[in-house]
Amino acid sequence: EGTEHDMTIHVHEREHSSAHLRLTDVLQAEHRRIERGLVCLTRLAEHLRTTADVHPDAVGALLDFLREYADHEHHRREERELFPWMQRHGLPVDTGPIAVMLAEHDLGRDHLRHLLASARHLQLDANVRSEFIARAEAYCTLLGAHIDKEDHVLYPMADRLGASTRELYRAPTAEETQAGAHGDDVIEPRENEARHLPKPAPAP
Repeated sequence: EGTEHDMTIHVHEREHSSAHLRLTDVLQAEHRRIERGLVCLTRLAEHLRTTADVHPDAVGALLDFLREYADHEHHRREERELFPWMQRHGLPVDTGPIAVMLAEHDLGRDHLRHLLASARHLQLDANVRSEFIARAEAYCTLLGAHIDKEDHVLYPMADRLGASTRELYRAPTAEETQAGAHGDDVIEPRENEARHLPKPAPAP
């Protein structure tokens, strides 16, 4: 039988492993929430191809989620934490994969700015709707491919750079925990709204 001291060590090990996560694992969990928002935006764009019947507040709430969570929370966490850490470990930020990710962050922000600016006019102007659809589809394509590159190329690269240390492991901050819970609270109603949009009629 293990001693009380052994049991204490095991308990502390379990607490350490559950309380401390790799930064890349935190970022990947955020990707899954962002993907849920992209599914909603894709569904909205499909809906707008056949009708202008949308609620501006619902559209605005979805875009606010993508701006606040995908960009202000997730992308800025990468830019403040992950990318500088990788640079300190020898990966340049002005060329290569990090430079590509930064350029895509900027392009995504540009798409979001245009989407937010046009969201209030979708019911009034067919040209605005057409531009919104094109921007929404471009944004979803961009972010979908961006997430795939980070999940399968950049984050594994970071994990290899940090394999000999525990530098990428840290306890989630209170801000991150709150942002994740708030992200779930915000995206769930958007998913419900997207599910209740009428499905587009099949092409003749």
